Amino acid sequence: MKVRNKGKLANDSGVLSAYRPAPLVKPQGLISRVVGTVQRFLKKPPQAKTTEQGSGIASVLTAYQALWAQRWERQQYVADCELLLLEDPRMRRSYLKYVNEACRGGFKFKIDSSTGIGKKALDLAPKIEKMMTTQLMEGMGMRLMKTGDLFAQAVVFNDHVVACKPMPTVGMERLSDDADEIIDPNRAFAQVDITTWQDLCSWPTGLMCHVRWNHDPGSRYGIPEPLASRRQWRLLKLAEESVVVGRMTRAYTSKRINIGTAEDRGTQEDIDAWKAENGYVEGKREIFDPVEVARDYIGDGSLDITVLEGNPHQHEIEDVLHLQDALLSSSPTPGAIYGLQSKDINRDVLEDQRSEWLKDTRHINDAMDEVIRFIFDLELMLNGIDPELVNYSIVWTTSSVERPAEHIRSIIDTYQAGLASRRTALMKLRQYTEFEDIETELTMIEEEAPLRETPWKDGNRPSAEKSPAMKQTASPGTNGKVTPGPAGDRYDSLLHN
Repeated sequence: MKVRNKGKLANDSGVLSAYRPAPLVKPQGLISRVVGTVQRFLKKPPQAKTTEQGSGIASVLTAYQALWAQRWERQQYVADCELLLLEDPRMRRSYLKYVNEACRGGFKFKIDSSTGIGKKALDLAPKIEKMMTTQLMEGMGMRLMKTGDLFAQAVVFNDHVVACKPMPTVGMERLSDDADEIIDPNRAFAQVDITTWQDLCSWPTGLMCHVRWNHDPGSRYGIPEPLASRRQWRLLKLAEESVVVGRMTRAYTSKRINIGTAEDRGTQEDIDAWKAENGYVEGKREIFDPVEVARDYIGDGSLDITVLEGNPHQHEIEDVLHLQDALLSSSPTPGAIYGLQSKDINRDVLEDQRSEWLKDTRHINDAMDEVIRFIFDLELMLNGIDPELVNYSIVWTTSSVERPAEHIRSIIDTYQAGLASRRTALMKLRQYTEFEDIETELTMIEEEAPLRETPWKDGNRPSAEKSPAMKQTASPGTNGKVTPGPAGDRYDSLLHN
């Protein structure tokens, strides 16, 4: 199209002119330096010096044809799984609840800083924690489950990791053989055009993290979680649509109207006249129009109206409920947790289901651990630190089956017993309070410490004599009754809300 308007296509809203093709040429000095750094720390023994035998490709003659079949099949089932989660609100909520529960608390690095290398790693950790936001991990977790694969690209600038960029699953390829062995580490992943299947760009192993869901060892890609749900979803859609159509066609009440009697039958002229008088005329608003006002009929003896009831079994939908239960059995979150299938489930069974479900969400944490470790290890290597020499772990904030008041009490008891620091206690209490910044809160506590007792000591509130901010005052309209000030209720209110 050659018609242009101030440098833009005439019918372009801005999307086409803003298109940025994938750059085929990058500064090779930077990429070579990064790849060299990674490969220097990650060395594998040469295959010729091991006992490994056999070819990764079953047949060279059919390898290319098999690749094309795999590409189209993968593209199709990824599209099916994405459509399922877009159209069915039950399944979408089940997946979102699963991923959000796993990632909502975020993570922290726990690093042994007793050595010089550990202290250097500790200085690099906050940047990675800030980079890997909860929203980013929830999005990556959702993509991993619904497509089966997550390709997370590490973006490096000035010898530092500056971003983690998830790539679109369809179009990304893992350049491995049929035994899932990457032959060339400098060209391990590629992005291809999904129409022409031509290469757009490629990545070495050190700049792309590939996480696979439901992975079968030896296979190239993972398996989407909703893949096995497609058949049940189609059957449920068909059953629900048939119920709606049945109610539209069979549930309404109809009437049989006789003009005349058995002895004195009405003529066609009598029938037409009655229909014209009572609104049963084709092309006009008819009496069975749902927006027509209901009316009664009055006859002179020659009119007989018999009411024909609709299908009395429209409320029986056990078959639909069975298909819904079968569909939800393949979803990651039990339906009873968000209001489905909870009719015949008692509280104890529901609590057991929730407890098992919370354990199951750790699978998303394990998958995100791979990405976080990949990014952090790369940052360490770019700073000249061997990740194998750094003793660190990734700690996720986990949920509990305890009620909020019980959880708060257990946190306070742990702090009083000296088994947790004040910082850790505040971090765990943050979800129940309005703390905006832990560091600010700790500073305020230290400043107030000389004026009051420790607020959690023996469960007693600070005395008003030692802290003017805690003085009790009489509120207007309370007949002189003293009520504690807001500072005095600051911690006690946690146990009563």
